[in-house]
Amino acid sequence: MRKPRVGSSRDRGRRRPLWQTIALHALLVVFSSIFLLPLFWLVGSSLKSDDQIRAFPPEWLPDIPYYSKVSPYFDVHHYDAVKRPEECPESTWSQVEPKLDAIAHQVVDDTWEATFHWSSGHADDRAAAQRGTLAESVAGMPSAVMEAGADAMLDHARENSETSMEKAFGAAYRQLALGDIAFQGEADAGDAAGVDAKWLASVVEKTRQQQVAGQPAYLFEIKTLKGRRVRCNLWTDFHWTPDVSDFRNLTIDLHGDRSWRKVDVLLRTPDGAYRTDRPILLSNASWEEVILIRDPEGEIPWGTFRLLESGDEPSEPGSASLTLTVLPASRWQVILRKLTYNYPAGLTFIPFGKYLLNTLLVCGLVVFGTLISCSLVAYGLARVRWRGRNVLFYIIIGTMMLPFQVTMVPMFVVFAKIGWVDSFLPLFVPAFFGNAFFIFLLRQFFMTIPHELTDAARVDGCSEFGIYWKIIMPLAKPALATVGLFAFMNTWNDYVGPLIYLSDASKYTLSIGLASFSSQYGSYPGMLMAVTAVMTIPIIILFFLAQRTFIQGITLTGVKG
Repeated sequence: MRKPRVGSSRDRGRRRPLWQTIALHALLVVFSSIFLLPLFWLVGSSLKSDDQIRAFPPEWLPDIPYYSKVSPYFDVHHYDAVKRPEECPESTWSQVEPKLDAIAHQVVDDTWEATFHWSSGHADDRAAAQRGTLAESVAGMPSAVMEAGADAMLDHARENSETSMEKAFGAAYRQLALGDIAFQGEADAGDAAGVDAKWLASVVEKTRQQQVAGQPAYLFEIKTLKGRRVRCNLWTDFHWTPDVSDFRNLTIDLHGDRSWRKVDVLLRTPDGAYRTDRPILLSNASWEEVILIRDPEGEIPWGTFRLLESGDEPSEPGSASLTLTVLPASRWQVILRKLTYNYPAGLTFIPFGKYLLNTLLVCGLVVFGTLISCSLVAYGLARVRWRGRNVLFYIIIGTMMLPFQVTMVPMFVVFAKIGWVDSFLPLFVPAFFGNAFFIFLLRQFFMTIPHELTDAARVDGCSEFGIYWKIIMPLAKPALATVGLFAFMNTWNDYVGPLIYLSDASKYTLSIGLASFSSQYGSYPGMLMAVTAVMTIPIIILFFLAQRTFIQGITLTGVKG
């Protein structure tokens, strides 16, 4: 037979043109991106702070934190370049913008030395403060003033220059300060023994007492935190009395500087020394009560820290000391801590591990019950000849037309009568009685397997169960994988079932636990997004690992052999 020549017109006719290949792949990328857009938004939101998530217009990319080697500092990333307001005509704006900028520069320069106490190395901070003052001045300017002209705008800016600067500093000025500390005993309901703390520091330019955000405190001016070995120790010594020796809680008033550095805590008393189970993260720029609990085994509320005995030397009798060590951090460590903050916070805010184990237990039992029950029924309908099997198959298919809302109440009544409510049994026991859709899927696949295989097995004396288990089931792996994946996904995402049957929070699955977290703590959208993103990871991994078998099972199902 004559072989066709390579590159003949016949071969070229079968080959797809290059532009069609490029266009096809471009369409696939575009449509895939559209479907993946919600996932990208979910993951991106989990890396944002709560303020950025609530911002309007929405921002797609998470903010990168400003890395400062000193404290206090001005966050130079907080304010963008000031743009012309829509109410202000372009001709007026071009005339008044340089003068408004000069007013902002003047008011910041007049108070800068009193704020930072040193002038070198803060050119970026000063420029950012001036930019923020200008932004607040323009944002607080009424529309009537802008429409009145340049003179009215300049007069308004001069009159409110200090107010605009105070707003800018309140929004972007970061400072580390410590306030009072208090001990609370085992039997105290709400009273705490306060300690007159006089804080001292090392590797610090200056320590001074002043009002910080309306509260008296010790403000620390740290001139450098650069280098791996540079640590700043903040400590206070105080008198140790017997009435606080049996304390359970220690509360520290801390004003963070949002530097995303970690702080180790060491408490030395005559009875022993204690350290926190994990460092404190300076993620806030406001006052907060840091609660340290001396309880080595019991459960403690979220956001608190556990005090554990350490091998450090105790203090002298009658005295005690509390030391906070600000640990150095590189620029990349600061960025990583900020971007991943919502994940450890969200996974510890709720008992994620317990919810995950509950979900995996229910999913595993449902998948097992579905594969066993549906494959047995499908085998009987597809491979065993008996009178009425087609009628029964049509009845099973007909049950798919019954919505879940119709059977929900009768099933709940039945499970309540037998005492299964508030247990996992109603969630997985029905899977052992089959599913109409999965029975249909497996029956169609079983019908594609040649009958010669099962007939030969019967001739050799193999039982029906042996044929089902040793011949049909190994050949039906693609279809079984498809059914198992569908069953796992349905159970993993099931919300109504756990909501109806589970009331004990310790038995919650991830879906109902996440919904409970959203309803009670909706003010933490970042952590909610992080936990939701983690919840989607197993489904994505499972699909990618089983996609070849999954697609093969879908393709072969329904092909008549």
